[in-house]
Amino acid sequence: MNSWVVYLDLYRESMLHKLTSQVLDQFNIQGEAVPLPGGQETTVQYEDIVLKPCENTGEWTGLAPILSQLEPDGYRIAMPVQAQDGQWVVDGWLATQFIEGTPGYAGNEEEALTACRYFHRDLNQVYSSHECPDWLTSEDSIWRKADKLAWGEVPLTDEFDVVCEFLNPIVEGITPIDLPNQITHGDPGHDNVLFAPNQAPAIIDIEPYWRPSGYALAMMLADGIAWEGSKPSTLTLAQDEPYIGQLLLRAIMFRLTVSVLGSGPESLARKYSVYEPVLQWAFT
Repeated sequence: MNSWVVYLDLYRESMLHKLTSQVLDQFNIQGEAVPLPGGQETTVQYEDIVLKPCENTGEWTGLAPILSQLEPDGYRIAMPVQAQDGQWVVDGWLATQFIEGTPGYAGNEEEALTACRYFHRDLNQVYSSHECPDWLTSEDSIWRKADKLAWGEVPLTDEFDVVCEFLNPIVEGITPIDLPNQITHGDPGHDNVLFAPNQAPAIIDIEPYWRPSGYALAMMLADGIAWEGSKPSTLTLAQDEPYIGQLLLRAIMFRLTVSVLGSGPESLARKYSVYEPVLQWAFT
């Protein structure tokens, strides 16, 4: 059996073992646990509540109260659930309302982009400060490092030398832009938009970053073409978005540097190839 599969099985078993009665009591949960697919297979559903391990308590404690103030219109989100003692995380677990839907971005790109726009509009109204919240700058991870690399806030380090032929043209193509930052969903693509009949798209698993709202659209478009079967022509859906070409370059730079930091430079060639149609459009 693949060692990574073994690791995930052990991790899942370990996390589910830590799902104590205190967690269930604090979130007022009853019923039988139903494991949900995706992620590391540690997410479980209890009737209308979903529990999942919290990877960053400070971040979720800052984000959850903001999300809970949203009044979704044109989109849906899995609303955070607060524990009886007022906390948002109990013994390493967070809770959200269950939200219906299945992935299906390809063919629904326009609806997904519209929902993403509405979500970020409302998010900016709830948190309208021009200052990045402290809880959003505390994490030190490969994703935060890749984010800073993509936005030119730190230079490429020696570990990227062997893939400079892929990354240098993107770095050279990135130029300054003048857009306001806000709390932004940094991973709105892949399986993080759900669709259900006669309902607005649902935006889930919100990974907060402090970037322009158009960056989320760029990430959604780029990932949709690279991984979900969308056609390059869907890029025209955002052609009027300010600096969309520059935002696409940054989104792809983020994905490529995460790949190198997380899986090593040998992973980059294939990932670069699936983003090539997007890069060609962004450079025109």
